[in-house]
Amino acid sequence: MPGSIPEMRHCLCLFLFGFALAVPGLLAQKQPPNTPGKLSLQEAASRLQQFRHQRLIGDFTFQFELEHMPRRGESRIFQGLLWGTWNSAGPLMRARFSAVEGISSGKSIEMILQNGIQPLVWSRSLASALPTSSTKPPAFTSLPPQFWFKEFLPGVGYVPFDLLMPFTYWEKTTYLGAEKVKGRPAQIFLASPPVNFPGFGKKFKAVRYALDDSYNALLRVEILGPLDKPLRTFKILSFKKLEDNQWVLKTIDLVNEVSRDKARFEIRAANVGNPHPTILFDPHYLAIPQPPGMKRF
Repeated sequence: MPGSIPEMRHCLCLFLFGFALAVPGLLAQKQPPNTPGKLSLQEAASRLQQFRHQRLIGDFTFQFELEHMPRRGESRIFQGLLWGTWNSAGPLMRARFSAVEGISSGKSIEMILQNGIQPLVWSRSLASALPTSSTKPPAFTSLPPQFWFKEFLPGVGYVPFDLLMPFTYWEKTTYLGAEKVKGRPAQIFLASPPVNFPGFGKKFKAVRYALDDSYNALLRVEILGPLDKPLRTFKILSFKKLEDNQWVLKTIDLVNEVSRDKARFEIRAANVGNPHPTILFDPHYLAIPQPPGMKRF
C-alpha cells in the first residue's frame, strides 16, 4: 500500500539495486511511534552496518516492466529481467533491459553489477534477448565509473549508478538524524562520494537516504546537487507479499527533479529462493540466460 509498510517477517527492499537489501526476520511489531527517536552515533553506525548486510532468503529472479514518462513527449516501455544473489563482496546482480517500442525495439542491454566497497559493472549490447545457434553472443566489457551516469538505452531514464547504488557502501557516510518519511519514522544518512568519483556532471554532490526506523529498509533516496537540492529521487510506491512471507518492493518511481521526467519500475513476476549457478554472474559466460518459471503478481 502506498505510504505504508505492512507488518512482515521478511522484506526485500529492492531499491534499484542496491536492488537487493533485505530486512532480516522480524516478528510482528507494535505500531511505530509518531515521532522517531534520534540515534546515538554508536547506534547509527550499528544500524548502518546492519543495513549493509541485510539480504533476502535465497537468490531471486524478477521480471519487470519500466515505463519512462517524460514531462513532454510520449512514454516508452521497456521490459526486462533481474537475477540476484550475494557473495563475499556484497550484492551481485545480472540485469537485462529490452526496448519494446520505437526504433530501438528488440534491442537489449545486459549488465553484471557487483556492489560493495569496490563496485564493478560489466555490460554488453544484444541484438535480441533470445538465444540463437547462428549468432555468437557478444562479450561483456568492463564499464568504468565515468560511464555509470549515462543512459544504457535511449529514453530508458535509468543509468547504471541507479541500479548499482554504490553509495550504500561509501565510507564517508554521516548520520543526520530522525524524521518522518511517507508517514513512517525514519533515520536519515548522507553519503559523500570518494575523491575523484564522477557524477552527473559537476552538479553531483552527495546522496541522502532514509531507512525505516522499524525495518531498516530504504524508504527514499535523493541524489543531491549544489545547495543540497535533489537532482533525482527514488520513491517507493508499493510492496508485494510472497508465499514464503517475504515482502518484495513491487513499484518504485525515479523522478528527475530537474526535467520532471519520471520512470516507473514495476515487478510483474518473481522466483525467489532457488539458487543461481555462480557462472550466471561471470562476465566471461556469454550464453544468453532465460528465466526460470516465475509466479506472476
